[in-house]
Amino acid sequence: MFYLPYDTQEYLSVDEMFHLAPVLSLLNDLKDYYVLCVTQHKPKIYKGDLYGLSEILIGLPNNLEEGLLIDEIGLTNERQGSVYASTKGFNARGGHKNSAEEERHRFWRMIDQRVLKYTDKKLPLILAGTKNEISEYRRQTNYPKVLNRHVDGVNESRALFSQALKLFKEEIIKPRHEAIVNQYLQLGGMLTDKIANDFTAITKAADDGRVDKLIVSGIKLTTDTVQDNSEPVPVITMPPEETAQLSNYITREVWGSGGELVNIEAGSMLVEGRLMLAIMRY
Repeated sequence: MFYLPYDTQEYLSVDEMFHLAPVLSLLNDLKDYYVLCVTQHKPKIYKGDLYGLSEILIGLPNNLEEGLLIDEIGLTNERQGSVYASTKGFNARGGHKNSAEEERHRFWRMIDQRVLKYTDKKLPLILAGTKNEISEYRRQTNYPKVLNRHVDGVNESRALFSQALKLFKEEIIKPRHEAIVNQYLQLGGMLTDKIANDFTAITKAADDGRVDKLIVSGIKLTTDTVQDNSEPVPVITMPPEETAQLSNYITREVWGSGGELVNIEAGSMLVEGRLMLAIMRY
């Protein structure tokens, strides 16, 4: 038994191969990301994918006071040197306590340093928290791939995952799918042989290892699911019985040759009545 990130159409097949055409295309969307809860009390960071979130421990301070204390210890040498430089005991930092805003900025920078040190900076980072704290953190962070939108508030893990995954799909997965669809449209307007929309041409190209991207019509939006959703959700559908074997063969060949697979909603297919569209490498 395998758990999938989407509901699936009920489907039974007795065959010499597993029917995985719509499922394999989900693997290209199975990317990791981080969710950072930006808060002055118990900040946390999670690593997530399409299935869920797992907290990772990178030594974040429990609260602002603890973080500033750690920061002060790190500044001990600087402070000691400044004492000798001033007979009045005022340090080189001006002799005044930092304002609340400056203290928060120090705290955000400390969190950012831990995140930069202990995470994979190639992965996108989703921020969760209040609008003001998120705004302050954005001005302090040096993380290269912070998503534009954020999760409003820090909720319990299940709600946090649901909201973070929605943002991840909208800002990472959806633009990638749209870029591939647009590429197909642009190539189609040039009357080139670098695209195909019929099984015969796609099968031959897959045999030759020429398929760079395969667009599969294998998702529908529906409320009719095992969870009885009130709003339409994506459900994986299987190809019709008469094309099931060929669809699975093509998908496995493209995947095996390093091609990209994109699973889109059936109603969004660019060529009516087609189950697959291909973009060629050459």
